[in-house]
Amino acid sequence: MNLTLTYKKIKKYINLLVVSPQELAEKLTAKGLETELINEEIFKFIPLSNRTDLSSEQGLLREITVLLNYSITWPQQSERKKKMQVVIIEKEFIEKKIGLKLTNEEVEKIWKRLFFVYQKLNEKYVVSIPNYRIDITIPEDLVEEIARIYDYNKIPSKLPFLKTTFSVNSQIYQLRNLIRSQLINAGYQEIITYSLISEKQKRIFSDNYKKGEVFRLLNPKNDYYLYYRQSLIASHLQTIQYNLNHGNQNLFFFEISSIYKQTEQEPSKEEYLILSSKGNIFDSSIHNLKQEVDFYWLKGILEKLFTSLNLEKEVDFIFSQINHFHPFQQAEMFFNKEKIGFLGQFYYGEEKSFLAQFSLTKLFTLIKNRPKPVYNPISNFPIAWQDLTLLLEENVDLIKTIDKIKKNGGRFLQEVKIINVYESNILLKERKKSISFRLIFQSQERTLTNKEIEEIVKTITSQFYLNLSKK
Repeated sequence: MNLTLTYKKIKKYINLLVVSPQELAEKLTAKGLETELINEEIFKFIPLSNRTDLSSEQGLLREITVLLNYSITWPQQSERKKKMQVVIIEKEFIEKKIGLKLTNEEVEKIWKRLFFVYQKLNEKYVVSIPNYRIDITIPEDLVEEIARIYDYNKIPSKLPFLKTTFSVNSQIYQLRNLIRSQLINAGYQEIITYSLISEKQKRIFSDNYKKGEVFRLLNPKNDYYLYYRQSLIASHLQTIQYNLNHGNQNLFFFEISSIYKQTEQEPSKEEYLILSSKGNIFDSSIHNLKQEVDFYWLKGILEKLFTSLNLEKEVDFIFSQINHFHPFQQAEMFFNKEKIGFLGQFYYGEEKSFLAQFSLTKLFTLIKNRPKPVYNPISNFPIAWQDLTLLLEENVDLIKTIDKIKKNGGRFLQEVKIINVYESNILLKERKKSISFRLIFQSQERTLTNKEIEEIVKTITSQFYLNLSKK
């Protein structure tokens, strides 16, 4: 829809002052009404398709006066009296959408330039829309007209203000991303495996499931996808085997995914992290250096991960006896005495892989519920340490043993570390083992004397059948 007007006709009705035809065309185009100067006297207008009110000379002349804020000197033709549409808009709504504070005078001046009849009621405007402006039906249309007449270039460019609050969910999101970053930096690759497993996969590690926990699909797609998995182990063993069959070696995978269990009340969903690895950590043919992944390397990866989460003092690795794992290369993970997972060398047939799996749902819940850390000032006095060796039962609970030492050590005992575990044929026959602890002492008020430390150690040893060895 293209219309033309002569410069002479425009000047007849509109007071253009000293604006030249070229200047007039440039100003109208800048304001959104595309205008071409065919020659020195004729203008060609190309309005937007939704502006049907600009399909006549009268509509074009009216739009020019609105855009350039010029006065019109010719009387408007009376229109047929029709019921005009009314749109109600609040001043707060205008300012929120435009992102700019406008005075009442500025808003009302724009209504007048648009030839809109309005009535102000408190902070609302009741605007009567002329019949020729059929493109305006809702408050958002009025906001667009205000912004157009006010001039888009005068509206500052800034992002809207959003009020946000830090929540536990955002903290968990950050922890999850930190875990991913740490494992990727350690050489692991994140994968996503299918949450449904076959009957064969279900039997892997199945003696660790409780009866009735496994969900079976009512209408499975095929025999490969029958059950919701209760562990991520079977899926990762399948992924490792698939890569080995295709000639891929040195495999290091991790996955964050969910498993589904049937509890006494209702089905539950729990998020887990699994690490699976097989092959060499590094393999240098030039220097003939090879280092195969082992239990202690995997444990070190987890310790570094928990250190990055500031949990190194709250997570413990305790010897375990889980089926399918190597009897001497396995451990369970505890967070503040609550079991969260396990790790070790997993046997399935002739294949062996190193796996670690623990519950992120439990870990995040425990992190959320743990007491806030209390600041203790750094002591100005030196630390003192003494080693203590205890002859204990073979399957002793080391967490309880350390707690007992701390309980009897008093306020000067700051830390207890396991530094050595000794086993011999003689001790194995007696089903005992010798464990050495390092006790670290420090006071906030003074330097502790050897006599004070010896008295504390005597108090501790009085609770055990012990073998004391001083260094």
